[in-house]
Amino acid sequence: ELSEPQLAHPIENEPGIESKKSNQVTFEFQPPEYHFHSVALSIFNKLKRI
Repeated sequence: ELSEPQLAHPIENEPGIESKKSNQVTFEFQPPEYHFHSVALSIFNKLKRI
């Protein structure tokens, strides 16, 4: 049981995790549907060009 928390701590302390958290905060201001549709539209537009 002790191995799980030991594995979790280095991941939490990695640099870049804080930047991911800050990015998630900005995402939370917009509805998830907006992000899904924007990503889906960008992928759809790329597929149309091929």
